[in-house]
Amino acid sequence: MNNTLKLTLIAAALSALSPVAFTGCTATNSAVSTVRGEVHTLFSSDMETAFQTASLAIAELKFTKLSEKRDALTGYLTSTTSNGTKIEIKLRAETEKVISVSIRVGAFGDERISQAIIARMKERL
Repeated sequence: MNNTLKLTLIAAALSALSPVAFTGCTATNSAVSTVRGEVHTLFSSDMETAFQTASLAIAELKFTKLSEKRDALTGYLTSTTSNGTKIEIKLRAETEKVISVSIRVGAFGDERISQAIIARMKERL
């Protein structure tokens, strides 16, 4: 099964599980959704590359990195904005070449900051 079909099936499954609003993202052939303040997307990448890309996005946007943890199947980064708002990025391997990324900014989410992180990641993937 090719990656585009896998991404489409995973996006369809996510949309069936919860009420989600999708907006197009053509750079990675995936969709971006926001659920309860958390932004979700899929990237066609391996875990190592996706994790490094997320870490670079945080650094490029000048957020302060607090912690990072990863293994072969999951990754977790926390950082803060200049005003102290917490940013959590969770990565999960759906397959060897499909990574689910979830971003929450603050208690209720900030889509503008989340989209900026995703855009930086897209530039590198």
